[in-house]
Amino acid sequence: MMPDNRYWNMSLFPDSNPGILTAIRSRNFQGLFRSAQTDKDGHMLIGPKKIYILPTRFGFMFGALVIAMLLGSMNYANNLGYLLTFFLASIGILAMYQTWYNLLNLDIAFLPVKPVYAGQQFQLDVLITNHHNRSRGAIQLYSKSGKDVISHDINADASVLFTPSFKASRRGWFTVNDLVLSTQYPLGLFRAWVYLKTDIQVLVYAKPASKWDVPRTAVYALSAQGNKGVGSDDFVSHRNYRHTDSPKQIDWKIFAREKGLMTKQFGGDRNEQLWLSLDLLADEPLEKCLSMLTRAVIDADNETVEYGLKLPKQEISLGQGMQHRADCLRALALFGIKTANE
Repeated sequence: MMPDNRYWNMSLFPDSNPGILTAIRSRNFQGLFRSAQTDKDGHMLIGPKKIYILPTRFGFMFGALVIAMLLGSMNYANNLGYLLTFFLASIGILAMYQTWYNLLNLDIAFLPVKPVYAGQQFQLDVLITNHHNRSRGAIQLYSKSGKDVISHDINADASVLFTPSFKASRRGWFTVNDLVLSTQYPLGLFRAWVYLKTDIQVLVYAKPASKWDVPRTAVYALSAQGNKGVGSDDFVSHRNYRHTDSPKQIDWKIFAREKGLMTKQFGGDRNEQLWLSLDLLADEPLEKCLSMLTRAVIDADNETVEYGLKLPKQEISLGQGMQHRADCLRALALFGIKTANE
């Protein structure tokens, strides 16, 4: 007689912890483990219940040695053997506590990450602070999907910046959610670790093509702002440098005479306006189209051309500047990618 499935589920997995049943059904066994999470201020404090600890290979060998010494001391009734055995066992117990305590109450903060292009590596800046009056030795941070293990000592009441590297293989959102903080300090007999649940998302732009000459069909009109110093034909005057200016507009001769950074202004109503769209590349695969449009956005921004972007269900009006470039690159990076709200 088969047991009732409803009774089976309720008896093994009570409603007080439905997350266990969900994790097993979805085979997401990572969900069974406790992990440290960020608070409302964006910080992550390592609590005592978040730390796992197990003996290392040397720890198991050390434990086997202590057991063997205990059996030998009992067999021969050797008091000095008992003394040495219990002394080594006490060292092992103290090492276990010190290893566990080495991670306790560490404060972790994740700094913002700038967008990157597909195929590039980027670094995640993780600031770990030790608020205690004793140092923490050999703190390690690594990603389960990466190979690099970063290790630093953290002095008392000090902070250390850890910079694990990741590679963004494709456009869209790159989620960092597999970080592990660990230590084997002080004797290497035990390993303590904490799973860090971050869910940090880094925007990955489409990989720009090496070169693409925008077709003349993309030229919409001539700018009406040329007479105001944003054209490209006739030199008009100088003005003080702004951080959004292209290096091509800087008058380097004036800079060489140590008179500061000055930007050259041009006029003549010759600043072209470009409309970029997928229709310009109708016969190409989607990813190649996005790669070539990304190159076109970068080139147009460097040449101070007014440009806009037309995508299905989205249009970015004509404009210039760093924010306009970021908006266009973001639209290309996320094109066709469903978000959690869709």
